[in-house]
Amino acid sequence: MIPESVPKYMNPSKPGFVMAGRADDWNGKPLYTREMMEHEGASRHYTWIFTTFVLMQISNMVCSRKVHDEWNIFEGLHKNFVFIGIWIFILGAQILITTFGSRVFVVSPDGLDGKQWALAFGVGLTTFVIDAICKVIPDWMCPKLGQDSVDDERAKN
Repeated sequence: MIPESVPKYMNPSKPGFVMAGRADDWNGKPLYTREMMEHEGASRHYTWIFTTFVLMQISNMVCSRKVHDEWNIFEGLHKNFVFIGIWIFILGAQILITTFGSRVFVVSPDGLDGKQWALAFGVGLTTFVIDAICKVIPDWMCPKLGQDSVDDERAKN
């Protein structure tokens, strides 16, 4: 019997350790007993990865609006109501799925705590940093990646 004082995401057999996200150990033996699965439910680790991935995707939606090394990725955003609506819908759906969709979407029954949400949003926002880094890399350093229709038009003139 697993004591109620042990948080659901903690490994009862190894105090101080979080439950592993995989079902089997490296030798193929099951990591979870039936009792542990009933106590823990789906992995909080995989729930965080799933949420972080979606947050990175919706951050990338904003970055990908400008493709010709334009710096102001928010320019004209307020005029595009369809984009804003879809973006808010995806964000809201992700929050609902992570918080309440435990059985249907196989996420942790307890969702994520505040620190995990903050970390997921922080990692999700790294997409803006990566976008900025990609914009400062000169096209000559990666000619095939930097070649597009705008460059072809400039070369003709």
